[in-house]
Amino acid sequence: MGAIFSSLGRTISAGVVILVVIALLAGTYGKMAEHAWWAFFFRWLHVMSGVMWIGLLWYSNFVQTPSMPKIPDEQKPR
Repeated sequence: MGAIFSSLGRTISAGVVILVVIALLAGTYGKMAEHAWWAFFFRWLHVMSGVMWIGLLWYSNFVQTPSMPKIPDEQKPR
């Protein structure tokens, strides 16, 4: 399990494989030509993108910014 999360490429690939398996198990493979399925998919994609956006903003503002003064100057990015 740790090997999957050690690389961004492997993590994304595993996520796509899991998404395909879940779609096939849910029986939506035959419904992929319907407009409602694509509307649901893009709504889900939009909501997940918003959740990730807000998560990154919260991380930057409440975790990274307060801890930056504690990092030595030679270890900070330019």
